Order: sequence, then structure tokens, then C-alpha cells
Amino acid sequence: MFSKPLTTIELTLQPKEQTKLTQSAGSLLQGVLMEIIDPDYAAQLHLENLRPYSQYLYVDRQEHTLKWRLSSLNQEAAQRLLELAWNLPETFRLKQKGVTVEITQRQCCRETDYDTLANTFLGEGKNYRKLHFAFLTSTTFKTNGTYALYPELELLFHSLLQRWNHFSDSEVIDAPDAVQELVNNLFVGGYDLKLHPFALEGTRVQAFRGNYTVVLKNNIILRRLAALLADYAQFSGVGIKTALGMGGTQVEMELWR
Repeated sequence: MFSKPLTTIELTLQPKEQTKLTQSAGSLLQGVLMEIIDPDYAAQLHLENLRPYSQYLYVDRQEHTLKWRLSSLNQEAAQRLLELAWNLPETFRLKQKGVTVEITQRQCCRETDYDTLANTFLGEGKNYRKLHFAFLTSTTFKTNGTYALYPELELLFHSLLQRWNHFSDSEVIDAPDAVQELVNNLFVGGYDLKLHPFALEGTRVQAFRGNYTVVLKNNIILRRLAALLADYAQFSGVGIKTALGMGGTQVEMELWR
């Protein structure tokens, strides 16, 4: 059904009971996924440091609806995980909360592959000036044994490049100083971030949420690489625990004028 490794779907959810579901229900939805996929595949995923998918729950402010967004990072995850999520019954249970959830709409938002993405951004593509990141669910990075409460450029783009290089079946950017060179060609143009912990299994992971703008300097090759990774963030998520509902990210790009 889903033939592309980079696929994003959205399921619009409506809790049956008078229960408010927040971003932290992402960890419960992860449990739903593990129940419906093949047990051998679930065991395989459990052993992987970088999961080949991301998923998160957020409120669509324009439509005033609750949406569950899932993305695959390779073909196997598209077929063995996203397809099963897409085919969930009209209602399902979040057992730990005792809540029945109805799926009121299913949408395939995007399907592409690594070759297409690389050619679009690294080829003679559009010339971007600004990248506007919206961290829709709590986001953080583990650095020096602590949780980062601000998306330093190096942390942000290292996270994205690491995932790209791990899953890409096309272009790989493996120069040892690639992240540093990239960061030297960027600067922060503005941000509106708030501390927003993520509740997970009885603990609270310290994190941030909000908007963050990155401005690209003059090196056209590095501008294209930054835009590629920013677009990829919408599939991969940003930072840690992206399979549990953290790091849900959407990006808008502003053209050079």
C-alpha cells in the first residue's frame, strides 16, 4: 500500500469518554503500535537505537482537532508499521487510560524517497533564506548526561544528520566536520520557546516546545543541506524519544528574496 520509505500519515482522533488526551498519550499510542505489529518486528525495533519511524499527538489549532501523525524512515517501517496503523479499526482502546478512541479521518500527507528529497534540495533547487521550526511536542537532546533545554544549532543538525545518514539509501553526508561546517553557515534568527516537560512512565523529561527560526548564510551548498535536513525533520522528528511522542516537528521555509 505505502510504496515509499518516507511516508507520513495522520489519523484524526476523538476520545469517546470525556477525557482530554495530551501529547504524553504518544507513549500510549506507541503501545498500541507494538500490539498490532508482528511480534518479531516489535522485538527487532526494541533493539534499535534509532527507530525507523516517528509518531506524535498534537492539536491542530486551525481545525480544532486531535491528530496522530506517524512517519516512516525506511520501506520496512512504511509497510510493517504505518500500513497497520492506517488499517486500525474505527475505534480502539488506550488500555492504560481506560479510554476508547475513535478515528474520524485518515489522511496520507506525504510520500517520497531519499533520492527525490536529495535531488530536490541538493540539486539546482530553490534558494532558501530562513527555516522556521515549530516544535509541536516537547523536544530535547541528551548531552553530557543532561537534557538540553534549548535547541543549540549543533545539537539540532547533528540529530538530523545522524538519522539521515543511518536510514538513507541515497546520498550520505559523512564528512567528519559536516555538522560544524553547516552550523558555521547558520545563525538563530529568533525563537519563542517555553519549557514543557514530557510525562513518561511516571517521570517528567525536561524539554522545550515552541518556534525557532534559523537563518542561512551565503554558502549555497550548505544552505541546500540545511534545507534538506529541515525538511527531513518533518519525517524523523527532532531529538530523543521521537518514537514515544517527543520531538514532533513541522517546518516552513522562506525563500531568499
